Amino acid sequence: MRYYTHLAFSFLMGVLLIKYLDIQNQILFIVLFMIFGLAPDIDELKSKVSQKVKPLALLIKFFFSHRGIMHSIFLPIILYLLLFMINIDVAISVSFGYLSHLLLDCFTVRGVRLVWPLKKRLKGFIKTGSLTETILFIVLIIADVYFLVTL
Repeated sequence: MRYYTHLAFSFLMGVLLIKYLDIQNQILFIVLFMIFGLAPDIDELKSKVSQKVKPLALLIKFFFSHRGIMHSIFLPIILYLLLFMINIDVAISVSFGYLSHLLLDCFTVRGVRLVWPLKKRLKGFIKTGSLTETILFIVLIIADVYFLVTL
């Protein structure tokens, strides 16, 4: 998926969680949710997130392949466990933002190896950059606006 589709989806998921949880700092929650909604693509040097933190992206790319450990279920779990003792809202935002990326990538033809290093991938039918993704993006933007207005 393109970065803007991930942003639209992570924004929607963040707004929905705010609607149902007692989040103290809603702006920080959404910002972290969206940042970590892009974070798994740090292992792809052409991604928007990698362009923003190039030295870190180069280091991660040296050790890990794209859609490897960075696209596994283990990292959001570890992030949650590390952060929940500090601030539960931050832990939820960071880990669920990360999970939103993985969930969306499960719908792509390339899929995701959620239990890396196992080879099994969850795959879908959406090709990155396709008309289908564009339609999904438009639907997500409409949902974003609707839920933001009704928040």
